Amino acid sequence: MTKDKNYDVSLVSVGTIDSELHFGPFRMNVVKGNREHFEQPGYICTCESFYTTEPSISSSNAISTVYQQMFHTKTRFSGPMIMGFDKPDICKKLLEGVLFRPYFVNLELVRIFVFGIARSENDQWGYAGVGFKSSFLFYLAKERCLFLQEFEEDVCKVTIIYKMEVEKIYCASTPNLVWERIFSEQGTKVAKLKTFTGRMLFGIENTITQRLIQTLKIPSCSLSDWNNDVLMEEVYSYHLKRRTITGNDN
Repeated sequence: MTKDKNYDVSLVSVGTIDSELHFGPFRMNVVKGNREHFEQPGYICTCESFYTTEPSISSSNAISTVYQQMFHTKTRFSGPMIMGFDKPDICKKLLEGVLFRPYFVNLELVRIFVFGIARSENDQWGYAGVGFKSSFLFYLAKERCLFLQEFEEDVCKVTIIYKMEVEKIYCASTPNLVWERIFSEQGTKVAKLKTFTGRMLFGIENTITQRLIQTLKIPSCSLSDWNNDVLMEEVYSYHLKRRTITGNDN
């Protein structure tokens, strides 16, 4: 039976840690668009002369690519952890003044990403308005496409995107009508989606969406809005003035 060889090892010095040598000034920038989707975030990582040549689809891919360039290793890192997203104080700082956070609406066949919220008085739009945006991925003829949904002035718009190229744009007066046009033209390619209404596919009928749309009726402000006299007057009138009047009546 073979035995592991014993080596006579002595520690000469513990040495010191040079922060520039051991850690390095890794920097991560988040931009709009990556090599797969121009509406989704892209991540650019740099460290001295090493960098990603194009926005990566994930922070993990960006930081790992640069690290592998520097040290010729296959080691991978968790981008969100490297960026400190697991640190409550960092998350709190990043979310200061953020009134809306994108979210997902899960249907049986698709996962809708809602990344813009806005209100109107149009009940056929579910009271969503210009500025509301959502998207989801779906396969057309075995090709994965991005369906981008939004409102523009008096129309509902659905753009089908394949490999960063616009394949088709559909417009109609309501979400249900625009999807009826898609169902009619695309036929069996989108047959599985016919179990949903256009408003459901837009993500409008979701309870979170409706709650957010309703909150837009309540004026609010952030620190950067202190010099906006019109907005501040609306905030005062809604939150303070009516309470002051009520208090005086008592």
